[in-house]
Amino acid sequence: MKIKSLSSVVLILILINISCAQKTALQSNPNISLQVDRNSDISTSDQNSSLITSGNYNVIRLKFVGPGDKKIDAGMDKTLILKVPETEELEVNDWKSYKGFIEISGCRCLNRGLNPIESGTVKIKKLHKKTWQITADVTATGIDNDQKLTLDWQGTIKE
Repeated sequence: MKIKSLSSVVLILILINISCAQKTALQSNPNISLQVDRNSDISTSDQNSSLITSGNYNVIRLKFVGPGDKKIDAGMDKTLILKVPETEELEVNDWKSYKGFIEISGCRCLNRGLNPIESGTVKIKKLHKKTWQITADVTATGIDNDQKLTLDWQGTIKE
């Protein structure tokens, strides 16, 4: 009886370990990319696109490429854009102090451009030189129709 209980506990621990390992696996989806612009800032003069300028921050751009052929307008891309201080680890949930956007592009649709994040949380942790763990669950307001736009993602990704 004790051996059966012990083997059950060992099996559960192995399954938990496998589950945790899968959650921290490096993102290899070609439709998701990360770019970090150091010593930069965001200029948003026209709300249609971001212009990365020289500055004292990191600008993080996590892009999700939508499905379809862009030549025939069959997809929509979303990019999470954040302006943050240079740091190894950060949690952002105060959107009055930090600048963040969900950028919509790659389509002929409403809310193209920079949609300001108003609520939610982003956690960023630098694991290695160019490897980051990112958890994002944020909501922005659409610039054209005030529709709520959400972005929810968790993973480990290389620049």
